[in-house]
Amino acid sequence: MLRNSRAPILRTLFICCMLLATGPAFGQELGHAEPPSWSFDDLAVERYVQARHEAELLAMPGVRGVGIGLGEDGLPALLVMVEGDAARARAAIPARLDGVAVRVAEVVGGGATNGGTGCVGSGGCHDQLFAKPIPMGTSTSSQLACDAGTLGFKACDATQGYAGYVTAMHVATRDASFCEGRAPIGTQQVHRGKAETSPTCNSNFAIGSLDRFVPVNATGNLVDAAFVRSNDNRTSPSTLDYSWLPTAAVAPALGTCVVKSGRTTGFTPARVLAVNVNASVPKYCLNEPARTERADFSGLFQIGYDDGSCGTCADPPCWDVAKGGDSGSAVYNKLLKGFLHGLLFANVGFRNSSDPDGVEEQGLVAPAPTVLSELDLELCLINP
Repeated sequence: MLRNSRAPILRTLFICCMLLATGPAFGQELGHAEPPSWSFDDLAVERYVQARHEAELLAMPGVRGVGIGLGEDGLPALLVMVEGDAARARAAIPARLDGVAVRVAEVVGGGATNGGTGCVGSGGCHDQLFAKPIPMGTSTSSQLACDAGTLGFKACDATQGYAGYVTAMHVATRDASFCEGRAPIGTQQVHRGKAETSPTCNSNFAIGSLDRFVPVNATGNLVDAAFVRSNDNRTSPSTLDYSWLPTAAVAPALGTCVVKSGRTTGFTPARVLAVNVNASVPKYCLNEPARTERADFSGLFQIGYDDGSCGTCADPPCWDVAKGGDSGSAVYNKLLKGFLHGLLFANVGFRNSSDPDGVEEQGLVAPAPTVLSELDLELCLINP
């Protein structure tokens, strides 16, 4: 998927240059049976096998990620994500390792995007201009960059006594050169994202100021996250498409049904298709290509549509749950309202003949407890 300086923001797992409720929206689903799920403890054997073989697998040509996912039979398996010659990788990687099934998934780039309309989901156009307080799940960017990402979830600095919202680091910290991590602390954040006014890229109204972010390095990364100081007069704790507030930060089980509300794909139900994902993604500096490098992340989880096993969106078949501009989206448990599972910051495209463009775009997500810990924040219901 291609990305340019005026395209919405979303990391992708590969170098192929792209950026990343309740109610009738997902379900008329009162009788919809939830698919099976597996807890951290349930996956003890798979985690042991992953730890034994991960370094060897990641060293193989074309392997971009390893995690614990679902096999062809729908049961837990070691997931190996391969870019390039998938047939060669399948020939080189055993079908089972220490008795655990291995699934090799072919990863490809998605189709080019101009950011879409933001109207794919049920909650209306997520890229439109909203009156203050701005709901989460809508468009934002740094005032310095012609971009658009997503407002994630509200959180508090209990020590300092102020509130704000969390979004992806690369959404909040890009400068005019489209280089992430360069915006200084205090940089104003705006709604809508400046890419929404392309080609003029005019500033929209300020909704907060950059308070802190977690730098992304070549290795050892757990999150792509930033905190923007913003009170409830500017940004609402509620999310477009569903009204509940984040009450608990919990890492999800494999197979859990989730929902997310993003700037580009809007509201989408999804399923946690992999956990304990360790993957390499680009660290972009789009207008200075020589500065673009890869960054290794660990401990992520991955969400995808999974043939609608967790419900349908307003415009089925809804294969794509993460596209450019969705970075910063909060991922919630579909049934346990208020259970915040994570912060979406990247996407990965898998070959899928059922998808209209042949590529199903899934999301890479940092677990919510890790995001809050790395930013030294906590959830809050009443914001100062």
